[in-house]
Amino acid sequence: MEGTYWFVGSLLVASLVFFGVGRWLHTREAGRGSRLVVYNHVVQGVDTLLLVGGTLAPTAAVAEGFFLLAAFLFLLIPLTWFLFSLAYAYPERLTRRVKLAVGGYAVLMGAVILTNPLHRGYSSEARYVAEPFPHVVSELTALGALSYVSYVVFLAGVVALIYRLVTTLRASRGQLGALLVGLLFPVVYVPIIALGVLPATVQDGASSATLGYMLIGSTWPSALVAWAVYRYQLFDVVPLARESIFEDREEPVLVLDADRRVIDYNRAAVETFPAVEGHTGTPLRTLVPDLLATGDGGGETGRDGGKGFADSVTRYTDSGPREYAVRVSTLSTDEGVQGYALVAQDVTEREQYVRDLEQQTAQLERFASTLSHDLRNPLNVAQGRVQMAIERGTTEDLETAVAAHERIQAMIEDLLTLAREGETIDEMEPVSLADVARKAWETTDTPAATLRVGDDADVAVYADAGRLRTVFENLFRNAVEHAGEMVSVSVGTVPGGFFVEDDGPGVPPEEREEIFEFGHTTTQEGTGLGLAIVDSIANAHGWSVSATAGSDGGFRVVFESVDVATADGTTGGAATAP
Repeated sequence: MEGTYWFVGSLLVASLVFFGVGRWLHTREAGRGSRLVVYNHVVQGVDTLLLVGGTLAPTAAVAEGFFLLAAFLFLLIPLTWFLFSLAYAYPERLTRRVKLAVGGYAVLMGAVILTNPLHRGYSSEARYVAEPFPHVVSELTALGALSYVSYVVFLAGVVALIYRLVTTLRASRGQLGALLVGLLFPVVYVPIIALGVLPATVQDGASSATLGYMLIGSTWPSALVAWAVYRYQLFDVVPLARESIFEDREEPVLVLDADRRVIDYNRAAVETFPAVEGHTGTPLRTLVPDLLATGDGGGETGRDGGKGFADSVTRYTDSGPREYAVRVSTLSTDEGVQGYALVAQDVTEREQYVRDLEQQTAQLERFASTLSHDLRNPLNVAQGRVQMAIERGTTEDLETAVAAHERIQAMIEDLLTLAREGETIDEMEPVSLADVARKAWETTDTPAATLRVGDDADVAVYADAGRLRTVFENLFRNAVEHAGEMVSVSVGTVPGGFFVEDDGPGVPPEEREEIFEFGHTTTQEGTGLGLAIVDSIANAHGWSVSATAGSDGGFRVVFESVDVATADGTTGGAATAP
């Protein structure tokens, strides 16, 4: 009797555990996988009660009936774990065909088991053994051995979870690890039973005692699942459908807690922001400060409803800069902000297309203005002088007409340069600012002028080398034309850009905004397009350009929003000129 009390008592405790955990999981149910776990616990709870009934049954026939019902339900336990494994780790593989195959197998084996007294196709006639506690023993047939297929299916689910654990990122590893510890229980426990260490097990054949031991031993994996739900929010966060909605997203995704510490990221985030790899729990401002708005006052606590993040960020690859628009989703509960999800969408092509349209529109407007006004004036002069030459029969007017035509030709050449150089730039590469400036000086007619390139200009900027050289050539030529052949020209850097200045008379403040306009010139010989070309090329790079007074009172042109390549391949503002 003592053995009976121990066995029945253990089964009743196990039943309470299964029903209790199943009920608690039901209240926290949040997905397809969670429902299967609830069903699994209910089945195990009912199964233990059936074994209690078989142990306390008054006759062997009744005990066998309880045993067959328990054997059928026991068959469902590994099958539901298998379905759960797929629903949890690979939901896209839990197809209708898989469900039909598992369900068909369960129905067929269930029919064989439950009708066993009629044909003995599942097991031999049961024997009722009283010691060490009442239990049923029978021998499985070849058909009955097919019930072990359920364990093979179960192991397939465990393998799927192991593979998912190896390939997944941090947030779900604790969850999958807790599940695996619980699900690997049969792998360890079944050999113990097979060795006959426990009384009334394999040496007596297939028995209700074996089923009982398995269910009693399953209580601690059940408790582990409950702990995993509590500790890792097993059914509430990342793992369900992670493969399709997180891991395989092309956009970089970062998940932050309320204090803006990185707690999760996908593979695309690692490729775009390499600093985050292996640094969960580290503040975002330490890993990727560009994702925080400049001067963000919420950087320490971040409990500001999602404010304080940058709207966009630029990263640099071997093929040039990539622009990302940053979308921030606030993760909130009734208790307030719990974290943030940052998605960086690559908008390089889109922004390039917008800039192309804006640049083309601006150029068309400028061309129309130049053709309608600036070219018309010298053309009218040429036509008038030719007519006067015809009427007077002299060559003086023809000389004026030739000069007007030469001016028209120069303007057309500058317009063609503007059309070519002003197109937006699809690809930029690091080029030496100092080297390009010196090469441009060699190809500009400046025999008596002097070029000074500061040490701070020995940096690499992301640019189109040919067009940057055109910028320098136009600025050097402009300096000679307006400041004289003895002019001294300097090239250096400012925070976030670079400058070119001369020591000439400079430009009055009220005229500095006009000098980049089409056709603006202070000489009769100029076309008024030189600085317009400079402005257009700067815009094509995404730079801003402005005119100020030079350090010696001359004329300075400043380029800003210029990206400088650093030694580690990232980007930063240009060095500050001394």
